[in-house]
Amino acid sequence: MKKIKKIKNFFKEIKKTDSYIAEQTKLDFVIQIYKLMKEFNITQKELARKLNVSEAYVSKILRGDINFTIETMVKLTRALNSNLHIKIVPEQSIDIISSFKRRKEVRIMGAEK
Repeated sequence: MKKIKKIKNFFKEIKKTDSYIAEQTKLDFVIQIYKLMKEFNITQKELARKLNVSEAYVSKILRGDINFTIETMVKLTRALNSNLHIKIVPEQSIDIISSFKRRKEVRIMGAEK
């Protein structure tokens, strides 16, 4: 039981690090890109054409394997007929928002099955 508690505390501390938060933010962005692609029925090939980049680069983007610049994020969202909005929220709000988003994602994924 003590080992499980140690592991939980370890992960709790990792989630507070800047690098974890940065990777989670990238993942959230990529998930939004996937949702927009699905909503607008846009393939990777079409997105590559709109961005004037290779399909391989779009694949890399969708894996989160690039260091997103704000300019890249804007280009991606505009190619999907959308806009990028960046917000700064207090830390306690992040926990509430993350919890809500996780529940919503589970409901959405369950509905698709």
